[in-house]
Amino acid sequence: MRKTVLTFTTMLFVIGTIGSNIGPALVDDRPAFVLALSSRNRNLFGSVPYIDVIPYAAIGFIRILIAGIALYLVGRWYGEKTLGWVEGNLGELPAIYRWTEKAVEKGGSLALVLMPGSNVVCLLLGHKHMNIKRFIPLLSIGIVIKLVILRLG
Repeated sequence: MRKTVLTFTTMLFVIGTIGSNIGPALVDDRPAFVLALSSRNRNLFGSVPYIDVIPYAAIGFIRILIAGIALYLVGRWYGEKTLGWVEGNLGELPAIYRWTEKAVEKGGSLALVLMPGSNVVCLLLGHKHMNIKRFIPLLSIGIVIKLVILRLG
């Protein structure tokens, strides 16, 4: 199960990178495809004029939820190793990661609701063993808020 989730998370990362790179070129003709590849804020916001509300909400919600849960599980199972690997390759964690780590430590639930698409937040909350029955509803609330804000602009 762990290797499957790790492989799936890697695939999401690769697909997301492709979607982020080709998104601007395709978003007006194929917004649903772009959102399925990568539901980053810029793709969510950029797709608004070209996609109806229902597919926008469904694709965006599912894509962010799946990535969030996968990263939560990676953090839960490999958190210390993952953080050690990043520090080993970079020398130290970048300031934004340290800031995010402090935000998660001080207000884990609130950090998740306010930053539901943050890979780091989901990874850290998994590492801190937030209960999955709490994680998923909070992530879902955060995603809905995010989608509404980006849709209404």
